[in-house]
Amino acid sequence: MSRLKDRNRQVPGGGMFFYEPSTRWRSTEWASFSTIVQEVIAHRRGNPQLMTKFGKSIDQSTVENEVDAFIANVCQQMGFSGYITGNESAPPPPKSKALSAAEASQLAAAGAKVKMIWAGIKTLAEWLDSGTPAVAPELAESRAATCVTCPLNGSGDLGQWFVTPTANAIKKQVERLQERKLTTSNDEKLNICTACLCPLKLKVHAPIEIIKNHSVDSALDKMRTAPACWVILELAKT
Repeated sequence: MSRLKDRNRQVPGGGMFFYEPSTRWRSTEWASFSTIVQEVIAHRRGNPQLMTKFGKSIDQSTVENEVDAFIANVCQQMGFSGYITGNESAPPPPKSKALSAAEASQLAAAGAKVKMIWAGIKTLAEWLDSGTPAVAPELAESRAATCVTCPLNGSGDLGQWFVTPTANAIKKQVERLQERKLTTSNDEKLNICTACLCPLKLKVHAPIEIIKNHSVDSALDKMRTAPACWVILELAKT
C-alpha cells in the first residue's frame, strides 16, 4: 500500500484533504497534515455513529495512517508518484492497518474524481494557452442548446462542485473566455457537466481535438448515457 513520502509537503491540484463519505464531510482546504488529522478526530467525536456504526477510530496514530493512506491513494490516482512510496522494505507506520474493500473503493472513487476534475481543467487551459481559435459561433450555439436540455447539466455554482482553489482556477478561465467575447445565448443555463466535471460555458467553445486529448474513459462512458451528447457525436467523426 502506498504512503506519503513527506506528510509536511502539500500535493498538487487540490492540496491535501480528507473526505468522509458517510457524512459527506471534507476537511479544510489546503490544511496541513496535522490539522487534517485533528479535524477528522473532531468530526468523529461530533458524529458518534461514525465510530459505533462504521467502526471509525479517533486514535491519533490510527487516524494519521488513515489520512496518509487516503492522500497517498489520491496521489497515486493522479500520477503524482514523486509524493508517495510503495517500498515494502520500509518500516510501516505505527498502528497501520489494511484498508477494507469498502474503504479501498471509496478512496479509488475520490481519486478518480480528482483526476477527472484536473483533466477538464487541463483541457481548457491547453486550449486557452495555445491561442487556438474557438469553434464557429454556430457550433458553440448548437452544443449549448444540447447541454441545456441534457440531464447531465448539473445545477449550482462552482463552490458546490469544487474546493476553493479549483473553483478559482475555473473562474479565471471563464474570465479569459469573456475577454475573448465568446458567449452563447444559453450561458446562464449552462452549469457543470456531471459526467466530465467541466464548466459547460467554456467547453462548448473548445475544439473537439483538444477535448479528445484529455478525455477520461469514465467520463465518456457516462456521456454515452445522455441523449445526443455532442462530445460523443463529434468524437465519433474524428
